[in-house]
Amino acid sequence: MAEQSLNPSSTLRRLKPDLTPYLFHFTGGADPVENMKSILSQTKLLSSKGYICFTDSPLTMLGDQLKYMDKFPIPMYSQYGIGFIRDVLIREYGCRPVIYGDKNEQKLIDASLRWRYEPLDVFTHDFTWLREWRIAGNEFDFSEIKPKDIYVVTPHNTHFVQAESPLSFMCVCTPPSTTKGSRSCPSRR
Repeated sequence: MAEQSLNPSSTLRRLKPDLTPYLFHFTGGADPVENMKSILSQTKLLSSKGYICFTDSPLTMLGDQLKYMDKFPIPMYSQYGIGFIRDVLIREYGCRPVIYGDKNEQKLIDASLRWRYEPLDVFTHDFTWLREWRIAGNEFDFSEIKPKDIYVVTPHNTHFVQAESPLSFMCVCTPPSTTKGSRSCPSRR
């Protein structure tokens, strides 16, 4: 008799369309393409906040959200991003889900965990839709992660992905709005 895992997480992630085995980091700012090129050439994510942000939103459900963000003069997120196998980031890099709470709850959180805290006020500051995860620190070097565990996300199959990175990994396209599933544009360097 085969031994069954006591953790149903991997099975449930396959059965529920709102769960994914990946964590994605999307670029933002005035020039997301240049930001993406920099990420790929350096094989690093950089931040001045003390943590690196990811979302566990499935790529197939992000099309409308990313297109909405593109409407802002300096978008918080763009259709350019990079994804990693969630379990690798948890096991090897200490990635953890954000703790959403009100300001009174923040002081209850141990100082060593405050990098995970995000204020929550349903009237003025509610970012729970991000489904955010974080890695502590201002730099996340992903050069040691196996290429098969990395996905570059673009709105179309762009050749700069292959040209800019010293790594070889899969390129997937952000889904068009109101569709299920990403467009087919895989390429591997």
